[in-house]
Amino acid sequence: MFLQQQLLQRIEQLRCELHKTVEIFGMDSPQALSSSQQLDYIINQFYQVARCSINQNSNQD
Repeated sequence: MFLQQQLLQRIEQLRCELHKTVEIFGMDSPQALSSSQQLDYIINQFYQVARCSINQNSNQD
């Protein structure tokens, strides 16, 4: 659960950074693409952790 909270905080941080990057460099900039890819990676990590947590909880029932 702690890891999920850390990932959610990182997602929010990267989301804010992405918005700032888009404001400065534009939506189609390489900087925005890089920020977006970083955010996607962390979101995927979050879903993997959440899925494992759900599977573990359902196996305990």
